[in-house]
Amino acid sequence: MEQIIQNLDRLKNVRPDLAAQVITPLPPRVQIQSGKTNLPTLIYHSQQGEKLLHSRYDPLREAQRFAQTVTGDWDHLVVMGMGLGYLVLPLLEQKLAKQRILIYEPDPAIFSASLHVVDWGRLLASRDDLFVVIGTDDQQMANEVHRFFSLTVYEQLQTIFFPGEKSLFPEAFKRAETTIDSLIRTLFYDFKTRLAEGGMVSQNILHNLPHILKTRPLRLLSNLFSGQPGIIVSAGPSLDANIAHLYRVQDRALIIAVDTALKPLLARGIQPHFTVTADPSHKNYRHLLGTEGRIQHYLLAESAVSTRIFQDFTQQIFTVSIGKPLLSFCEHVTGPIGELDAWGSVVSLAFSFAIYLGLEPLTFIGQDFAYTHMRNHCRHSSWEESLLLESPSLERLQRFERQSITGQMVEKKDIFGRPVYSSDRLVLYKDYLARRLRSYPNKNITNSSEGGILSEVPFLPLGEFLRLYLAGKPRINFSSLTQIPALGNPRVTDELSRIFIAQTRYFKKYHNKLRLMINRLSDEKTIASPKLINEAEELKQALYHQEEHGNLVEMWSQFPIYTFLSSQKKLPANPNEPLYSKRSLDIYRKYFQSLYLQLSVMISAFKKVSASLGS
Repeated sequence: MEQIIQNLDRLKNVRPDLAAQVITPLPPRVQIQSGKTNLPTLIYHSQQGEKLLHSRYDPLREAQRFAQTVTGDWDHLVVMGMGLGYLVLPLLEQKLAKQRILIYEPDPAIFSASLHVVDWGRLLASRDDLFVVIGTDDQQMANEVHRFFSLTVYEQLQTIFFPGEKSLFPEAFKRAETTIDSLIRTLFYDFKTRLAEGGMVSQNILHNLPHILKTRPLRLLSNLFSGQPGIIVSAGPSLDANIAHLYRVQDRALIIAVDTALKPLLARGIQPHFTVTADPSHKNYRHLLGTEGRIQHYLLAESAVSTRIFQDFTQQIFTVSIGKPLLSFCEHVTGPIGELDAWGSVVSLAFSFAIYLGLEPLTFIGQDFAYTHMRNHCRHSSWEESLLLESPSLERLQRFERQSITGQMVEKKDIFGRPVYSSDRLVLYKDYLARRLRSYPNKNITNSSEGGILSEVPFLPLGEFLRLYLAGKPRINFSSLTQIPALGNPRVTDELSRIFIAQTRYFKKYHNKLRLMINRLSDEKTIASPKLINEAEELKQALYHQEEHGNLVEMWSQFPIYTFLSSQKKLPANPNEPLYSKRSLDIYRKYFQSLYLQLSVMISAFKKVSASLGS
C-alpha cells in the first residue's frame, strides 16, 4: 500500500490527469497475487475467463527477455498494454537517448494495479522520454501524442504489444493504433504545411490588421443561436444530389457554407447565413472572387486569409482566431477576438463555428472526403469555373476532373457500403473531424451527405432532417447581427501602432547583434571553443527571453529553429570529441544566417503596419 500512496501523491502533482484515472480499491476484475520469486503477478477476469498477465515465477526476467526482442532503428515506440509495468523498466534501460516511448493501457483498473508495483510518479516526474495514456478518451490520447511526438527526431514509429494483454483488448488496441498513426501523420503534415507557408501567414495578418479592426469579433456570437437547427454545406460531389432542398428553408435553419460551396449555392439562388474561409493562400480567394455585391450574408474569416478578402468584404466579416501567436499578441490591446479549433479542411472550422453558435440539431451535406463518382467537387465550383474557361465541353470537363485527382489514393467504403476512392490527405481531414465529433457525444449531429466516407455520425437524408426539425418552424431572426460593433476604435489603433513601433526597434537591435555574431562565426580565424558556443546560445536565447519576441519569430517561420534542433540531434554524443565544437558553431552560424534574413523581412513588415495604423 505504501507504493500506491507515494504514486498517487506524486501523480497529483506531475500528472493529475492520470491520478484522476486511478481506481481504488481495485475492482474484482484485477487481482494481484504473489509470485514464486516474491514479485507479484496479475490475474485479469474477463468474459473470456481468467487470464494470467505475467509469469508466476519471474515476471521481471520475462519482461527483460521480451524487451530484448524490441530492436530496430525506431525513434518513437508505442507499447500497447502495460500489465503491472515490468516491461517499461527494461525498455527504458536499453533505449537510446533520442528514443521516446508511449505506453497505452485501455483499462484504468490495470494501471491502478501497476501503481502497487512500479513507481510511476518518480518515472514521470524525472523523464521527458516516457509518456502514458490511460483509458479510451480521444482528447487524452491526442494531448499525450502531441507531447510524445518530436519532429526533430521522428523517422520511424514502431508498435509492440504486451503479450499478456494482446488477446484481451484487440479492438481497443486496433483503434488506438489507428488513432495514434492518424495523429502523428496529422502533426507531421501540419508541420510540413507551416514550413511551406513560411512567413505568408504572418504577413497576411499584418496586412489584414487595419481591416480586421473594422470587422466584428467572433466572441460576440457565442451561443447567439442556441437551439436553432444548423446545416453545414461543403462542396463535395454528393452536394449536387440534395442542394436544391435548401432553397425553401433558407431562414428556418442557419446555413453555414465552406468557401468552396459558396458559388454552387449562389448559382442556385441560395444565400447561406455565413461563409467560412480560412486558407491563407491567395489562390483560395478565387472561391469568393466575383461574388462582391452578390453576397447578402456574413463571412467568418480567419485572420490570415488573403488580404483581398478583407479588402472586398470588410463590412460583412466576423474575424476568428485559430491560435496564431501574432493575433494573440494583438489581442492584448483589442481584447479577445474569439478562438476556434480547426485543422486541415475548412469544414473543421465550420463545425467548430456551429458549436460556438449553439446550433442543434446539426447536419452536414456535401461532406464527402472522397472522390464520389470520380469527381473532385460539385457543379458550379470555382474549380469547375476555371476548367470551363479553358474548355467548355462537358465531356472534356469530366475527363479533366478524373485526371486532376492526385495524391496517394486509397480505397474506402462510403456511408452506403460502396467502394469509393479517397486520398491519404482527405482521410486525415476526415479522421480529425471525426475526433472532434466524438467529443460531443450528447449533441444531435447527423450526416445528410449523399455519399462520402463520413460514417462516424448517423446518416439522415436531408429531406428527413428538414421534415423532422424544420417543418412548421418560425423563421430565425438575424437582426441582432447588425447591432454587433466592430473590433477597433481610435484608442486601440493608436496603442497597436505604438507597440509595433517598439517591436520594430527591438528586432532592429537584435538584427544588428546577429550580423556581428555571423561575422565572428564566419571568420576563418575564429577558434571553436566552449566559451563561444555559450555566447552563441545566449544570443539565441535572448530572442526568447521575452515570450512575445520568440513567439512572433517562431510563428513567422519555423524553418530556422527546426533546422537548428534537427542538426543538433546529429552532433556527437560526447561534447569533448574534437569535431563537436566546430560542428556546433557551424550549426549556430547557419541558424543565425537564416534568422537574419527572416528578421529583415519582419522588420519591413512591422514598419509598414505601424505606418498603416498610424495613418
